[in-house]
Amino acid sequence: MNGKTFLLLLLLLCMAGMPSNASQKTPAPSTDQRVELMSIVARLAGFPEYQGDFNREYVAAIDSHFGPYKSHPAVLCAQKARRQNGVSHEAVMQMALSLTPAPQLAPAVALSSPGIPRWSPELAAEFVPLLQDFYVKSKAAEFFKGGQAHAARAEKTMAGLLNGFDSAWYARFYGNNHAAGFHIIPALANQGHSYSITISKPGEQDRFYAVMSLSGQFDQQDRFTPAGTFSYLNLLVHEFNHPFINPVIAASGKQLEQAGKAFFHEVRDQMPPAYSTWQIILSESLVRAGVIRYMMAHQATEEQIKQECMEQANQGFTWVPDLVRLLDAYEKDRKTYPDMAAFLPRYQQFLRAWTKQMALYPKVTAIAELNEGNAAISPQIRQLTVHFSKPMNTTKGMSIYCGNAGMAHFPPLDVPACRYTEDGKTFIMPFKQGATLNPDWNYTLIMKGERFQSRDGYPLRQKAVSFKTATK
Repeated sequence: MNGKTFLLLLLLLCMAGMPSNASQKTPAPSTDQRVELMSIVARLAGFPEYQGDFNREYVAAIDSHFGPYKSHPAVLCAQKARRQNGVSHEAVMQMALSLTPAPQLAPAVALSSPGIPRWSPELAAEFVPLLQDFYVKSKAAEFFKGGQAHAARAEKTMAGLLNGFDSAWYARFYGNNHAAGFHIIPALANQGHSYSITISKPGEQDRFYAVMSLSGQFDQQDRFTPAGTFSYLNLLVHEFNHPFINPVIAASGKQLEQAGKAFFHEVRDQMPPAYSTWQIILSESLVRAGVIRYMMAHQATEEQIKQECMEQANQGFTWVPDLVRLLDAYEKDRKTYPDMAAFLPRYQQFLRAWTKQMALYPKVTAIAELNEGNAAISPQIRQLTVHFSKPMNTTKGMSIYCGNAGMAHFPPLDVPACRYTEDGKTFIMPFKQGATLNPDWNYTLIMKGERFQSRDGYPLRQKAVSFKTATK
């Protein structure tokens, strides 16, 4: 983020101390067997996003109890759904909450519903009876009964983390209140991933669910230590922003398509793989800016707002602070902008301006040793040679992080020996002396714009680097 952006942001900070309207009581978090059951099936099926050992004691119990059922037809069908239709992440949770409570687990909405992403009607119809059989054969009811202490602990912990949540803000900010209720579901086995799920039934108001992962560990005294420094309250606000934003972007039709596609073309290489369409990026951007507007309406400090803006920039959403500023006009002129749909022409202008702006940001054009597109890289390589689209400021240093897979999958870089070429367009990252890459192993790292900056002051577009080594 450059200095100009922060100067613009300071115009907003005076709003941080403005009193908000009286808040409603935070909905009581409640675990859900459907969510846990689908998380377990996804874990057994090998879905990477459902692996890990957050909530270590609980997932150890899952592996012990359900391990013998890895070949159950429900698990095999889940693998087929991922292989054929890309079922993953939120699609797993959407299926869970589209069913009636256990033990029935019958469809609560039509299995052909477009709200069940990536599950074709045929796959869904095949999967549901298999899941019902899995619930019985695996004695899942006994497992959940024995895990009541885990559930109670998760609910109590999540309630403490989300204390003060103001659900009434959504109607004030978005200009409507089409929700039948906000439901918070602590997810014990979701391994660091949280999701926003909307369940729609004909003739009924929508139900909004925030499936919130408990990312961390409990000690013997049931004290919870989060894995990161993020705010669970901000995460909850984020998840409940989605059902207000996503339908507006989806219904925009041709209005945003041209600007959205052009913007996506400029930023997609710095986005996580799950953010794979222009609609997702446009929704995510408004959702993240909405979190900061919520903070400003609830007495957040200048430092807290600044840190959240920095966090969004570090995640690749460098335009979010300016989008926060744009939303000031939205909030101050509700006659012109009664809801977010009325604000889309301004959003379209913003996207076009930022598309031109992003062309000024440096990006990684190639990494010589990786031969990008080649699935197998020689484990004999001894460095990574990064080429940039424009000369970089060689005095700023570097900002490189490990990926979600952790340090075990981070290349053995010799950080003090890393260096720029004289022209600033190449950065050489040698490996530690004597270090070698493991054969048949996945490596990841993330290059961010905190220190990687061009000579004319623009931060690097975030670049996630992933490669796999050959067997020998």
